[in-house]
Amino acid sequence: MMKLKRIFLAGIVAGVVFNMSPMGMAAQPSVPVNATCIVTPREKLDGKTFVKYHGKTYGFCCKSCVKKFRKNPEKYITRFAASQNCIAGVCTDKKGDV
Repeated sequence: MMKLKRIFLAGIVAGVVFNMSPMGMAAQPSVPVNATCIVTPREKLDGKTFVKYHGKTYGFCCKSCVKKFRKNPEKYITRFAASQNCIAGVCTDKKGDV
């Protein structure tokens, strides 16, 4: 019985460490609020690099931008917000493009 508990706990820990749900499927990130990299706006999102911050998901072009964002997230969020028209969580750039 103790061995079974250890195996179960090891599975839960592995799921958390490898960002997987308990059923073994990869957890799906929320849709990012930004269409281009929040740190390097000229770059497209890579589709696999995301960070949740204050309940919102932000997408990035690379892991290097994630490191920069984590050092000063408010800097990038403020710059992003200033360049967007946001209504009810849906943002478009100043030109009206989503």
